[in-house]
Amino acid sequence: MRSEHFADLYKFEWDQRTHLTSLINIPIVGLTALATVTATIAMGFPYSDGSRFAIFQILIVAAATALAASLIMVLLSLLWVDYKKMPSPVALRYHYKALLEWHRQAGRTEIDAARDFQDSFDEHLATAAEANGRRNKFRGNCVFFASAVLALSLIPLGGAAVVYVMASVSQPEKVYTVRVLPSPIKEQQK
Repeated sequence: MRSEHFADLYKFEWDQRTHLTSLINIPIVGLTALATVTATIAMGFPYSDGSRFAIFQILIVAAATALAASLIMVLLSLLWVDYKKMPSPVALRYHYKALLEWHRQAGRTEIDAARDFQDSFDEHLATAAEANGRRNKFRGNCVFFASAVLALSLIPLGGAAVVYVMASVSQPEKVYTVRVLPSPIKEQQK
């Protein structure tokens, strides 16, 4: 195979890495919004005994579980990112010099050393591209499952929102008493 093919594969997988890194922002934004909604309705629900409270509790726990599963997938995608890189140009130069010296001591030509170096370089490119491809596939699956679980969390969250609205509407209105106190500044001026 031609060396450019391995280099193109390596570059493609590296570009995919960048794309997946930016794509993870979608589940993060969705997770933030849905977690905020879940916390808001869980804190504002008028808790009492009864079937309405039990249904609400089950739906909120289901939504929170889905959000936690999505968070785990997002964290896996962000934290488990061990990509293979090519050696630095300095390391490659030293490797080529050592390979050339070895070939000269073995009675071979510089062309043999260059061919061995290119074969070794192509093997590193192919190995790195394959490993990075597997990592990208894993990260892509994490992003997909995080997004899918977020979408599924809308079902119990929507049900909990309906129960929340029903409980809030049927709740007797709270009456607050406001007492106006005399201003201490006006009394001091007298």
